[in-house]
Amino acid sequence: MWWPYQLGAQPLYTLTTSVTQGGAVSTTTSGTFGIRTVSSALVGAGPVDKLGVRQYRINGVPFTVRGGGFTEDLFLHYSAADIARQIALLKNLGINMIRLEGHEFPDNFYEQMDQAGIMIDSGYQCCDAWGNNLSGNLLTVATNSALTIGENQVDHPSVVTFSWSDNAPGSADESDTLASFKAADFDVPVVSSAEENSSPVLGDSGEKEGPYDWVPPDYWYDTTHTQPDDNQTNAGGSWGFDSEESAGDTIPTLDSVDRFLSPAEQSELWQSDTYNQYHLNYEAGHGQYQFGTLYNFRRALDARYGTPGSLDSYVEEAQVADYENTRAQFEAFIDHSTNTATPATGTMYWQVNKGWPTLLWDLYNEDGDQAGSYYGAKKGNETLHALYTQDNGTVTLDNLGGTTQSGLSVESRVYSAAGAVLDDRTASGISLGSQQVRNSVLTPKVPAVTGSRSAAKVYFVELTLRQNGVMVDRNVYWQSTYPDVVNWGSTNGNDNATMTQYADLQGLGSLPAGAVGATASSQSRPGPDGADTVTTVTLTDTSGSAVDFFLRTDLRRGSASGTPQAGDNEVPSALWSDTTSPCSRVSRRPSASATRPRTWTAPPRWSACPATTWAPPTSPPAEPPAPRRPLTGCQRPPGASVPGGAVGVHAGPQLAGGADGLPPPGARLDRHHRQRPAVGEVQQHPRVALAQVHAQDLRPLHPAAADEVHHGHPVPVRARDRSRQQHQHRRAQQPADPDPDPVVQLPVARPESCHPAEEHQAEQREPEEHQPCQHRLPDPRQCGRPDHGPTGLDAHEAS
Repeated sequence: MWWPYQLGAQPLYTLTTSVTQGGAVSTTTSGTFGIRTVSSALVGAGPVDKLGVRQYRINGVPFTVRGGGFTEDLFLHYSAADIARQIALLKNLGINMIRLEGHEFPDNFYEQMDQAGIMIDSGYQCCDAWGNNLSGNLLTVATNSALTIGENQVDHPSVVTFSWSDNAPGSADESDTLASFKAADFDVPVVSSAEENSSPVLGDSGEKEGPYDWVPPDYWYDTTHTQPDDNQTNAGGSWGFDSEESAGDTIPTLDSVDRFLSPAEQSELWQSDTYNQYHLNYEAGHGQYQFGTLYNFRRALDARYGTPGSLDSYVEEAQVADYENTRAQFEAFIDHSTNTATPATGTMYWQVNKGWPTLLWDLYNEDGDQAGSYYGAKKGNETLHALYTQDNGTVTLDNLGGTTQSGLSVESRVYSAAGAVLDDRTASGISLGSQQVRNSVLTPKVPAVTGSRSAAKVYFVELTLRQNGVMVDRNVYWQSTYPDVVNWGSTNGNDNATMTQYADLQGLGSLPAGAVGATASSQSRPGPDGADTVTTVTLTDTSGSAVDFFLRTDLRRGSASGTPQAGDNEVPSALWSDTTSPCSRVSRRPSASATRPRTWTAPPRWSACPATTWAPPTSPPAEPPAPRRPLTGCQRPPGASVPGGAVGVHAGPQLAGGADGLPPPGARLDRHHRQRPAVGEVQQHPRVALAQVHAQDLRPLHPAAADEVHHGHPVPVRARDRSRQQHQHRRAQQPADPDPDPVVQLPVARPESCHPAEEHQAEQREPEEHQPCQHRLPDPRQCGRPDHGPTGLDAHEAS
């Protein structure tokens, strides 16, 4: 039987056929398939949703969907190697399903998903002809399309369901589509709508959508606010199945920001909450279904963490905010999956990836950047995990794997901001079956809530899960005695939260100073998803600080002597495997630590945060035949080897930089005047202490794919959108086009993969690294709700 990757193996079988005439073989075919059963039904009908909510089972086993929307390259250029890279990221995130809304891929895509054990929710695009009452030639096209889709996807066990998007189909379209699927023997569950809609044959969808803009972490734990008449749009709490939802803006790291935002845009990023950022959605305002500014996100960031004094501090605060929010979204649905009345059956993060650089809705950016949103989702989706609930303050344990896990114990510790232990509790002798979620294992005693912001205090809740005495999961929460309070009367049904009060977490800015030492080593060793190299990084706190909070470690290319390469030297998309990364750690004293690949030891109080991350395979998947196109700039020709170079570690704190945003005296600065420590250099700051990790390089390119090089020097691309069709949505209206032909900045990164001679020629063409390259792209277009354009742009950016 074929299983999702966390539940079991993915055996695939090959069927070969041949036709013989007169003793000679005239035709042969060969294809792979998998064997599995998928079922879906509406469960939990009652006060929350009178019709019930959608739940899926694979091979008879119910599971909680933890997925997200997936899209293709902006220019629709398919790369098998890039999909392999993204599959590794998806599995590192703990994502078990992706949603393809009208984005059909070549067969190689589905073959890779089959092999990886990642499930697919296939379906039609929103806001276009597919969601209307069809007739005539359009109905004929839809019917034939359904037959083709069914024939193409029937062999792929990864495709477990198919759905229409916002609008349910008309009766003729529905009946013809279902007949086509039956003719193709495509028998997966088919869903009438991604919203709470119904159709004549399929009936109620049992799904909902939203929110799409900023909400606080505890919003996700809500189970009491629903919409009248079963219209559950933007009732996004952790009950039922939400086909698309997130807290909106996701701010990438500084490395990624440098690649696609001009200096002027970077300045506006941290200084203006009303600036119309093109890579948000390029539409002024901040009302319902308007996503062009960072207004809602910025108001929450300033109130909760403090107004940043520089671009660096803004980006660092944003990483912390996005981490806690994405972690809460996934953890809430896991925690409430046990609710008997109306269980939480699935959440689809909107979106997992993007086809171009973005500040809006992604877990990893187009360049592979892994910001706070990535690591928050990764932490929430750990296979064996302990979480602290944001609704009733208890500890939940979950086992998302395929086998029973026994010999478990969990410890909860509550610390003051100064590191004093306020509460310490342990539960042991625990076993968890496959897919089991156990609630209320512990109830930590935390400081009392205060009604005065001036009396607010920050404290930490640390959970440590051990199996037979060995730590398998660590999870740290930063809480305030002055919590977030949602104004539900103004929030329910809206795509963002209206707040009565914001939590006060600004005490994080005055944590005691820490000092961190870093060592790194690499070796060849087989790893997950075809990886063949592992880099082990050990960070040790040498300061004696009371609290270690949110340390991020990055890999950077450099020489064997430890000198970083000039320019953009970040190793993208490293697959960190750890107990928490970025590392938040509460410790009373420094102590020595030892690190080995995949294992680690430390004295009591655990002064190290471990991880392992792996490199890409040296032999990536072969590319299917594809049309080639002219290339410009610095590129690696087919078969060229990747230049050598040691991998260094940059151990830098989140929440770094003083109130004035200036680095300390004597600090090394990069060309943007930001502090950059040398490889292995210790960096001190009042808000950071320690971590320990293993790391790896996932290159986005491979030697055989010269036609997929996109991150050399600027490639002039000029295209103008001639279409002026306005997609309408039943909940939003199209605003006026602010700029019919906007000029944007696309990524310009120093090429890591060029031969020296080619690099020299490229430098002559572009003498300044990261020189902005102006590209003309199609106008932003509004579909009426987030990101449903045919090319996978940010919300409404495609026409």
